[in-house]
Amino acid sequence: MRRLLGAIAVESAQCIAGGQNSINKFSEQQLVSCNTQNNYCNGGAPQYAFDYILENGLCMDTSFPYVSGDGNVPSLKIRNSWSDSWGDGGYIRLKRAFSRACIELDHTLTVRSEAPAIHWISIPM
Repeated sequence: MRRLLGAIAVESAQCIAGGQNSINKFSEQQLVSCNTQNNYCNGGAPQYAFDYILENGLCMDTSFPYVSGDGNVPSLKIRNSWSDSWGDGGYIRLKRAFSRACIELDHTLTVRSEAPAIHWISIPM
C-alpha cells in the first residue's frame, strides 16, 4: 500500500506544482512489479518508491495498469474525501493487520516546497 502512495503523491505534487485542474494517472503497478527494493507485494517504504521514481520515472496507468486484486487478504474499505471517481468508487482498501494507531503514526505527507533539491524529512509524531 505504501509503495502505491508513492505514485499517488507524485500525481498530486505534479498537479499542484503545475496548477492543473486534473491529475495525471501514473502506474502503481510499475512500482509493485519493477521496484525490487520495495519487496514487490510484501510491503515496502515510501522512500524506496520515491527513489525508484527519481531514478526510473513512471509510465502512465494506461500503459501499465494495476492488475492486482483483493485476493485473500482481509481488508477494510475506507471512504475517501475527494470524490466517487477516485479509487474504487470513492473507496480504498486497507489491510486489516494495520491498526488505527499504526495508520496515525506511520504515513507519508506530500507538501510543495521551494527547496533546491529533494530532501526527506522525518518528523516525529
